[in-house]
Amino acid sequence: MEVFFINPATTYIVAGLIIEQETGIRVPMRTVGKYLKRWEFTPQKPIKRA
Repeated sequence: MEVFFINPATTYIVAGLIIEQETGIRVPMRTVGKYLKRWEFTPQKPIKRA
C-alpha cells in the first residue's frame, strides 16, 4: 500500500485508519504518534540545495 502524507496531523489520521483497518483495533492519535516515532517515521528535513 502506497500512501502520501501531507502534514503530521494527516499522517496520524491516515496511519490510525490503516492500523484500524488492518487489525480491527482503534488506536488513539497519541499512540499512533508513538508508534510512528518507534518505527522511525519522523518528519524529514528538506535537502538543502545550492
